[in-house]
Amino acid sequence: MPYTAALHASNQANASFFDTARKYAPRYDELAMEGMKANSAERQQAMKSEESVRMAGMKAVSHVNQASNKLKADLKKQEIHNNSRMAGVVAGAASKVAGVGAYAAAGGFDKTKRTKPSEGIDYSAYCRSYVSDLHD
Repeated sequence: MPYTAALHASNQANASFFDTARKYAPRYDELAMEGMKANSAERQQAMKSEESVRMAGMKAVSHVNQASNKLKADLKKQEIHNNSRMAGVVAGAASKVAGVGAYAAAGGFDKTKRTKPSEGIDYSAYCRSYVSDLHD
């Protein structure tokens, strides 16, 4: 029996050794879980970073488009303003041409003897009364 007792003691020592080794051995299942959590967090952060970069890009494009639209609107407004001014100039020129045309149609350019409107009025009667009032 001494061999049996020695074998039993040896088995207990080995069990104690293995228990201690298992107790302080790395927990690979827990390490794997922590690794998966770290990978997941890294991917999530990468997606958030990509999203923020995309949003900044879209905002930049939006600002450029807004500035472009504002510039186009200002140019169109100026063009409309210039065209309306030109329309006023054209209307004024057309009015002058129409006035000259009406004058020509009335025979204004063909009159050989033009008289002043005052040439047909006799002012002598007024002059005599005026002179007589001065002498009185």
